[in-house]
Amino acid sequence: MPRLGEETSAAAVSNPGTFPAPDEAAPVNGPAECLHCSGEAVTEQPKSPADDLPAPNLAPSSKPAAGSGSISFAQMLDTFRNNSRPWTLRLADRVLTGRTWGSGPPLYFLNGFIGSHELYAPLAWLLRKSFRCVVFDDNAGDKRQFSRGSTLLTAFTDGLFAVADDHGDAEFPVFGSSFGSLVALNAMSSQPQRIEHAILLHAFAQRQLSMFERALTLLGGLTPGRFDRIPLHDRLLALNHRHWFPQFDRARWQFFLADTGQTPLSVLARKAAVIRDCDRRAALASIGQPVLLIGSEGGGAIASACQQDCEARLPNARTEYLDNCGFLPHLTQSHRLATLVRSFLQGAAPRETARAAPRETKSAC
Repeated sequence: MPRLGEETSAAAVSNPGTFPAPDEAAPVNGPAECLHCSGEAVTEQPKSPADDLPAPNLAPSSKPAAGSGSISFAQMLDTFRNNSRPWTLRLADRVLTGRTWGSGPPLYFLNGFIGSHELYAPLAWLLRKSFRCVVFDDNAGDKRQFSRGSTLLTAFTDGLFAVADDHGDAEFPVFGSSFGSLVALNAMSSQPQRIEHAILLHAFAQRQLSMFERALTLLGGLTPGRFDRIPLHDRLLALNHRHWFPQFDRARWQFFLADTGQTPLSVLARKAAVIRDCDRRAALASIGQPVLLIGSEGGGAIASACQQDCEARLPNARTEYLDNCGFLPHLTQSHRLATLVRSFLQGAAPRETARAAPRETKSAC
């Protein structure tokens, strides 16, 4: 019997580099007004760093045949940008930007260590008929570059709840990858009545920084610029990730390089400070919500050990494993990951615990 995450559509089996063609009868969110947190409509379109990314060039060999029932990665990305609803949310200390796409119950995505919300575009595409997918960028700490990690983790957590409040969602599930899993765990322990379920990819509640991440903490706090200004950054990414991307789908890899390259060094420094200063392991035993932990081949020994520690400490967690996909299955094997997410959320039983009124977000790092 195949693993749960190995179920795919017929189109994905025949060509895993393509995506099911859109159903014209299915509801999608067309371009709409952007709303500030006050609910007032604004006429200008919100802009995020990802908006500056050009659509990747579509190689002739990657164009789907007429009537194939599937579209390429580049065409999927264009449709995501054109059909999802962009929004901006102004907080007291920063501005959050994101997109919402789909219909059904909400599903909130928390970014990993590097890159923008557009890295979740393939998942949003595949899940849009089952969930209202909310993806966003939160550069918490823009005006407090040298804040302690515990303060920044609270800011990232507050940003999640602010976005949910702006969308009118009192309760919702979350998907968090790597750094996003730490924010998700903090949110689940600080306001458990609001987070219904969680899917955590390469989860950790505490881990040591690598030498590269330590260098980013120092460099990003002192030097303006983006990740693509670091010498040999593309070779570093290729060494860790290129092997797992579809070899015939060059547009997907080019998109990943362009998106991650635009990440400000200051953002990476603040996220590294959170990882350096925060240890949420003691809080895991109090998290009773259902949690799906997802590991993957190519994730690395450190990620595997951290996730095993989370599984041992969380009272209501189970683990699934995806092979042959690397650290970024939402880009490399998005069909299989979407099947895992959909099966877990649609098959999860409702929580039996009473939900208290929301309280102030706190972080105990």
